[in-house]
Amino acid sequence: MSLRFFQSFAYLGMALSLTSSTLAQSVQPETPEPTGILRLSDAMEAAVLGNPGLEVYPWDVRIADARIIQAGLRPNPELSLEVENIALGGSSVSGGTSRSLGLAADGSPTFGLERERESESRSVFGQAEITLRLSQIIELGGKRSARIEAAQRGKDAAAWDYEVARYRVIGEVVVAFNDVLAAQEGVRQFGELVELGERLTSTVEELVEAGESSPLEGRRARTAVESLRIEQRRREQVVHQAKIRLAAMWGSNEPAFEAVEGDVTSMPELPAIEALLEKKQDHPILRQWEYELARRKAVLQLEERRAIPDLELTFGYRAEGLGGESSRSFGLGAEGLSLSRVSRGSNDDWEHSLSIEISIPLPIFNRNQGARKEAEYQVQKTAYERRATERSLDARVTAFHAAASGAREAAESLRVSVIPEMQETFDLTQVGYRSGKFDFVTVLDAERQLVDARLRATEAEIAYHTAVAAMEQTLGAGIFNNDSVWDVMSDPAIAINHDERAISPTVEEE
Repeated sequence: MSLRFFQSFAYLGMALSLTSSTLAQSVQPETPEPTGILRLSDAMEAAVLGNPGLEVYPWDVRIADARIIQAGLRPNPELSLEVENIALGGSSVSGGTSRSLGLAADGSPTFGLERERESESRSVFGQAEITLRLSQIIELGGKRSARIEAAQRGKDAAAWDYEVARYRVIGEVVVAFNDVLAAQEGVRQFGELVELGERLTSTVEELVEAGESSPLEGRRARTAVESLRIEQRRREQVVHQAKIRLAAMWGSNEPAFEAVEGDVTSMPELPAIEALLEKKQDHPILRQWEYELARRKAVLQLEERRAIPDLELTFGYRAEGLGGESSRSFGLGAEGLSLSRVSRGSNDDWEHSLSIEISIPLPIFNRNQGARKEAEYQVQKTAYERRATERSLDARVTAFHAAASGAREAAESLRVSVIPEMQETFDLTQVGYRSGKFDFVTVLDAERQLVDARLRATEAEIAYHTAVAAMEQTLGAGIFNNDSVWDVMSDPAIAINHDERAISPTVEEE
């Protein structure tokens, strides 16, 4: 694999400058299906743009934007209407009649008749008490600004969730790409072995025709070549299956590319493990904890401010109906007939008043102690979680470094010492077979050993590149220093293409 392979993650950190607003507002066209000869950078670009698993993260940012909007909203005012003393009857009537009979001073007889009637009006709302109240909660202690801050920090954390997911996808792409590359290399090597077997079969058949070799050996040679062809066809199916898995990384069901490009024989020497561990700070999973800590601190501040009670201000308007009363009387006496009528008030008379009420809860029992303590513990827990994550990264890098070093040593030993020796042995057995010094079984055994050594060397080289890719994914930085810029992760224009409509909240600070 070319040196470009080792730049796969060298510039992942450049993508971390992508802000959450860019994540939420990027608009990307539809990405074309990769075709032709596929490089690792092409596969990474297609996966970053088309991976179905990454499509959910812009929605998380939109959700966080919506939470910011909600956090900036003030409490709604409350309007209440209260009506008391609603009369269910119409009116009440009372009265009486009095009669009198006597003698006047002059001795003449006198008599009198008087009747009095009093009525009180009782319309439905005649004496009702109607109260209209408008209440508004006034938040104290800066709760609104604290809510906005906590929501904003949540949005930052959501953006870093995307970065972590993108690293994971890139790592999966590298593994799938290596699977295709390894399968292709296996097909190529078996193609060479088939050609080698065909040449050996031709030699055997010439010897058989010349009577210098048994026809049984010719059959063995043809059987050996056919076995190699069967294995080659099986490995071609393995290549197709590996290509399907790679194409699935950008959401395709059937690969449109022909093959992948890479050189598995290039294996630069690894830096010391101590130097590599210093680079892990660039990984987004560690950078993410910085934003998670900021979010948890913002939540703690919010819970502390929630301990401050809010003020409720109420304005009231009261109208009280006075109702109406009337009395009528008539009399008949010596003076003649008399009539009278007296009215007090009417159904349209009301008494109006205004009221102002201020209330605030007394923080005697509930001072939000539990929520504050929980938020405080969450802040303290962050350091331990980050430390556990960092140590896990250290362990993974150390394991991958050991695996890469072992694979590189094994591949070099096979390529430098074992394979040339076996190739020379195989060549000598062919020459010896032609001269009658060796039988055909010896030639086949030398051929099998050569095939096995070549396959083991290829597997070791692929294992080296896979371990290096896993280290670079874990470290979040390039292992091999190079000044060239890798376009895939450093180009914000292709950083994400799933969000076409962004929520851009504007909230006023208190």
